[in-house]
This record gives sequence, structure tokens and C-alpha cells, in this order.
Amino acid sequence: LGFGQPGPVHAFLMMEGISSHGRSRSLTLDDLADNFHLPLIEAARKLGVCETNLKRRSRELGIGRWPSRTFKVQRARLAAAKDFLTDDGVG
Repeated sequence: LGFGQPGPVHAFLMMEGISSHGRSRSLTLDDLADNFHLPLIEAARKLGVCETNLKRRSRELGIGRWPSRTFKVQRARLAAAKDFLTDDGVG
């Protein structure tokens, strides 16, 4: 086997129509969106794929960066706004 050539296992999987990326190819944008609130590691575990394949599939679907941190920041801002409104007696 030379560099870049598929090994016997990979060749067998290709003949059987099984993607080397496994489940990651079947992940849809909705599957990913349901897990945006989770860190990448947890989302990958929940979806049954490795982190690398989750990142790769995300890029294929147009997601440049896993959004869990953005969600975390937005939740913190919302909580701060709610606290501010209730402390002032407005809410």
C-alpha cells in the first residue's frame, strides 16, 4: 500500500457503499441546529460522530464556526437584561 491509496478495509467499505465518514454524511442542518447550544465535543458525542467529522460536515453545510459560544453569550446577555429590568421594578 502506498501513501494515499485505500487499504483493503477502505476498499471493501467503498464497494459496499459505506462512506468512510459514516454517519456524518447523513447529518442534516436540522440535526446540527438541534445541538448548537452544546459544545462541539458534546454535540459530536450525542450525534455519534467524531469531532473532526462534525466540523467537516458543518463546513459543508455552510457553518463556519460551531455556534455554542455565541449561544452562551446571547443567553448571558438575555439574563443580564432580565436582571436589570426586574431590579429596576420595570418587569
